[in-house]
Amino acid sequence: MRVTVFLLLLPFAVSGQLDGLVNYAQEQGLNAAFTYRITQDQKGFIWIGSDNGLFRFDGVQFRHYDRSDGLLNIDVLLAVPLAGDQLFVEAFRNDFFVIDKGRVRTAKDVPGLARIPLPVVGTHHLIATQEVKTALLVDKMDAKEAFRYEGGKIRSVRFRFPAGFTKGRYDVITFPGSDTVVFVSKQQRVNSWTADCVTGKVSYHGNWKRFPTSSQGIDRYRVVSFERRELWLQDRRRLDAYASHTFPTEVMATWSTGRYLWAALSTGGVAVFNMETDPGLKAPRFLLNDYLVQHALLDADGNAWFSTRNNGIFFLPARSFQSFLSGATRRDQRGVSVMASFSDVFFTGYSDGTFSTRVNDEVRFGSVGESRYEVRGIWGDDRFLIVGKSQGCFRVDRQTGAKKEVRPLENNSSAIKNIVPYGKDHVLICSGRCILGYDYVRDQADFRINQNAYCAAWLDDNRLLVGDFRDIYLHDRRTGKKALFLSGYYASDIQRVSATRFVCATNGYGVVFFDSNKNVYRLTTRDGLPSDQVRRVRIERKGVYWACTTSGLCRIEQVGNHYNIRVFTRADGLPSDRIADCVVLRDTVFAGTAAGLVALPIKSLLGQSSFIDKKVIVNSVSAGETTWDMPSGVTTQYPNNTVVFNFSFLDYLSKGKIGYRYRIEGLDTKWQETTSSRIILNTLPPGRYRLVVYGLGYNGKRSKEATVIPIEIQPRFWQTWGFYLLGSTVFFGLLFVLLLYLLRRRRDKRLRELLYSQKVAELELQAVKAQMNPHFVYNCLNSIQYLLLKEDYPNTERYLGAFSRLIRATLHYSEQTFLAVREEVAYLELYLSMEKLRFRERFSYHIRCAEGVNPETKVPSLLIQPFVENALKHGIGSLPESEPGLLEVLFEQKEADLCVMIRDNGPGLSKEDLEKPSSFGLRIAGKRIETYEQLFGSRIRLEVVDRRGEGQTGLEIRLFITTT
Repeated sequence: MRVTVFLLLLPFAVSGQLDGLVNYAQEQGLNAAFTYRITQDQKGFIWIGSDNGLFRFDGVQFRHYDRSDGLLNIDVLLAVPLAGDQLFVEAFRNDFFVIDKGRVRTAKDVPGLARIPLPVVGTHHLIATQEVKTALLVDKMDAKEAFRYEGGKIRSVRFRFPAGFTKGRYDVITFPGSDTVVFVSKQQRVNSWTADCVTGKVSYHGNWKRFPTSSQGIDRYRVVSFERRELWLQDRRRLDAYASHTFPTEVMATWSTGRYLWAALSTGGVAVFNMETDPGLKAPRFLLNDYLVQHALLDADGNAWFSTRNNGIFFLPARSFQSFLSGATRRDQRGVSVMASFSDVFFTGYSDGTFSTRVNDEVRFGSVGESRYEVRGIWGDDRFLIVGKSQGCFRVDRQTGAKKEVRPLENNSSAIKNIVPYGKDHVLICSGRCILGYDYVRDQADFRINQNAYCAAWLDDNRLLVGDFRDIYLHDRRTGKKALFLSGYYASDIQRVSATRFVCATNGYGVVFFDSNKNVYRLTTRDGLPSDQVRRVRIERKGVYWACTTSGLCRIEQVGNHYNIRVFTRADGLPSDRIADCVVLRDTVFAGTAAGLVALPIKSLLGQSSFIDKKVIVNSVSAGETTWDMPSGVTTQYPNNTVVFNFSFLDYLSKGKIGYRYRIEGLDTKWQETTSSRIILNTLPPGRYRLVVYGLGYNGKRSKEATVIPIEIQPRFWQTWGFYLLGSTVFFGLLFVLLLYLLRRRRDKRLRELLYSQKVAELELQAVKAQMNPHFVYNCLNSIQYLLLKEDYPNTERYLGAFSRLIRATLHYSEQTFLAVREEVAYLELYLSMEKLRFRERFSYHIRCAEGVNPETKVPSLLIQPFVENALKHGIGSLPESEPGLLEVLFEQKEADLCVMIRDNGPGLSKEDLEKPSSFGLRIAGKRIETYEQLFGSRIRLEVVDRRGEGQTGLEIRLFITTT
């Protein structure tokens, strides 16, 4: 067995690899070999000049401007952003053009642009002046005049030089945001001239005299000149002060960005000086040594951008750039597999089989066993270190350096999965064959459980929770019994939170909290975790946990019954998003990743805003064949009501992982999310809406403010309210006319039917009356015949006299439709007197009208007589001759009805008797009732009451006639 231990003290050399460095080249859409100057406009877009045109980058995609967009020269050197979405662009051989709101404008579109002379390449100095409204061009070879682009026009300002100014090549010192330039000549001595590009006045200042006040308050340090390997620097506040730095190789270009001075080297790489901490140019920092750097830019967020030859551009996040300058990125870049801490010491195991011990800034590296086996578990204290590898487990004495394989596991080829401390001087060694309780001071086993174990934690003094590949089991060390505790969580790490509560990292199920009663609560990607694959979970303090996932480091803070999750990734300074383990010491979290170990101050991490202080930018909107560039609102008309939006969200830290959250107010209240920069709103109905869009950056952070775009879909004339009103009026008018026509037809039809029915009813009434007269005559003749057969001639004579009067009255009344009550009473009186003669005084009768009955009230003619006749025939006529009969006819007024009651004291009349053919008069009367109701609308109701149910004899007929 080979065991080696070696010591390394920090600080150590800086590696060439930078945390968070991203390269954008042809594969990402930057189709160019050479990239030149990089600039950033007021909205935040990055512009890159190249040998294949001009590129605009929004963090996701490159917008390429080439000959198809109107460029006459695609070898673009520099684009100077100006206010109003304009760029003044310089191409090879001093060819110039303007991009105005995304459209290329050349010399034929910009007055005066063609008057700029075209000498050899690179002789013009191009900057933006005050409030970035003006682009200023100065020729370094022949400084006769300055050219100013402002308001869509080119204006020239000729310089008025003093005596002593000699022609030649000059170094030009420019001040972004100022109209003042300085010409510097170093032919025999250093001379300087200050030129005002507005008035053209040039002043000689000799050997570094102070500049005019108009140029004060801008960047302090300016490059005076560079020749071959030497760089000269001028301090604007002390114009007689110089600093210089000599490089081991030739300097190709220099420039400054804020407090940083840059020098591109011919052999590769770029040197950067921090002029606040190193004004004497003594300690440059070198980066990108393997690439020929053309230019560097610090954007508005402090991110660094680098253009190169043949390798596209590079992006370095601001945090990584500052860490690089301060030396904080000097770290071990080997892949970390496991970590542990004891007091102020933490231990790290690496995938290459080595391990390290860190005390403050002192790091001690070492290795045990064969290097091809990675470290899977590690634990230590101030005396010993236990290292478990994928093949074998070892104990290292930290004081003497002695090392040996753990005795209880000697000759055991099982892989170590984890090492968990418990008690003083004891650890649990989890392996593929067993879990071993190990006293590392005495180098002996406390107990052994033969089971595949990935992780373990004590439930109490005798019971142990053991996670195998899939399930968690409960082992009782005293009885040796084993029981399933939780099934199917694939635990990779278990930490004890309290006496009864645990937190568990799982492979595919997120972070799981559970207690001794098997109550389980899960946190997954739905709750904010970046991944459900969690390698380790660590406890910072009560209620605060760190989860190491395959997609970032998570801080989980419990607030009541809720968990707040913060996710940190490469954009926050991590070397990689694949987190193997972490250790929290005081106010710092040490994260072990697949790309190395890094220390991150917790306060700094938590101090980051939970929002991105940027807004979504609308690049263009199209509807039908119409396209608007960067509009503030959209107005279109049906049928061009499918609107396509093209957005950018300039969060470069997200490295292309951009999303959008939006909804359409006025149409839908539901929020939708997409990763596409194109949002298509299909077939919007006419109306006014508001598209509200948030940008989603890395770790799910969204923009602090929403971008709101008003949308108006104007209707066609036939979709307007006026047209709807007119159409509705016409429609309902036609419908009214149609309904009126149909109602009139229906009314006419009903009128015709009514007239026809009335005619039929009149004929039927006449027929009924015609039937009544023969019927009555027939009955009377029967009575006369009966008297003659009995040879009762006196009564026959009286009867014939009464009969003749009755016949005359019947003929008279049958011609009338209605009779007054008094006429009906007189008729009934005549009829009953005659019938009394026929019955030989066997019955008596009473006809009376109650008080309140109007004698002139009209009733249907001859309606009552048939009922009186039936009362005599079937009631009185059915009595024995010895029993006198009684017939009563009573007229009473009951509210709106005239009630006529016909009573007899006969045996009564059953329903069967009513239906006999002999009661012809009743059936005729019933027919007359129907005819009167149909013809005159009269309401006549007939009731037949058997008086035997009332304790009396006879039958009572009730006629209810509604009078008007």
